[in-house]
Amino acid sequence: MTKFEKRLNALKNRRQGIEEIATLRLRLSAESEAMAIASSLDPESEAYEKLREAPSIKYAIGAMAPVGQKYTETSINEGNRVANVVTSGLHGLECVMAKMQGSVALDIHIKGFSDVDMLIICNNPISTQEPLIKPEEYSASNDPRRVPQIINDIGNHSERVLKAKFHTATVTRGKKSIAIEGGPLTRKVDIVPSMWYDSHSYQKTKIESERGIQILDTSTYELFSNFPFLHIQRINSRDYLFDGNLKSLIRLIKNITCDLPEQKYKQAKRLTSYDVAAICYHMDNNLFVQHDLRLGLIEKLRKHLDHILKDDAYRSSLNVPDDTRKIFDSPEKYTALEIIKEEIADLATSIGMEINSARSTYTPSDILNKRVYL
Repeated sequence: MTKFEKRLNALKNRRQGIEEIATLRLRLSAESEAMAIASSLDPESEAYEKLREAPSIKYAIGAMAPVGQKYTETSINEGNRVANVVTSGLHGLECVMAKMQGSVALDIHIKGFSDVDMLIICNNPISTQEPLIKPEEYSASNDPRRVPQIINDIGNHSERVLKAKFHTATVTRGKKSIAIEGGPLTRKVDIVPSMWYDSHSYQKTKIESERGIQILDTSTYELFSNFPFLHIQRINSRDYLFDGNLKSLIRLIKNITCDLPEQKYKQAKRLTSYDVAAICYHMDNNLFVQHDLRLGLIEKLRKHLDHILKDDAYRSSLNVPDDTRKIFDSPEKYTALEIIKEEIADLATSIGMEINSARSTYTPSDILNKRVYL
């Protein structure tokens, strides 16, 4: 079995959760509703598997494709199910709402059985960036607690609710989130206690994507502000502009990283999913490729990664999409990018040689002009 045949097997297992489904059937035999969900997710052939192409090409096309809709819908439903239990359980204790963030929310997850991130957001009181742009629109809170205490209390209440409602599941409190899995659940769900953070930008525009959140590291009692909805909005907008090609490349890198040997995988994972999305985001007009010429994205990505590695000034200038930090904020991320670039180059070369086996060296035009019809 060739390297890419092995990777195709791993890709199918990851996308369709073959091992997870088998485990679910054993664990949920007494849970009729959950068993029905598991039975509806039987593995099936996907479009990329039916291509009459070399394994390297089938792998590339499959690795860029979104996870099947039925798997994604189940992940979203399970995330909302757990979050609704939490918000209902906190009624009368805290004023909260739930919103999804992360890879599933963006449809850049690569596993059929993906973890789901659900924010439990305090919306009264809220936190604000000072000085206030329009003080008349805000009033002082009657809540005597400080922000860290409120977020910590939301976490404590959420943990109790989860343990009471899902008593056969495993609930684990972390520094910033509460993980729940097992029992009647078909997905792991991470509950993130948080509070709305009205930035100056949001105070001016009232555009919800500009609104941030604050989360608490309970080990240090330190607050962190981030803007998950601005990240989602900017990735979605650019992906729409380039006909889905941005998310295709994000998924490709994430799949390639998953298929690395263990030591390389540990190093490559220094670049988070957030970082990978940011790297691809900065490809700008190089994301423009016709749908049937999508293999050309791999060559364009190879050149983009090479440029980042070789041009220190350019690399240092790159921000994440919500502009809260630099992408390359640690030396380990440079090493991670070297590994990923090497793998992308190997994939491009393998595809190029399959397209034109008569050539002795890789020629970019071969992959740029190769059409694949699904």
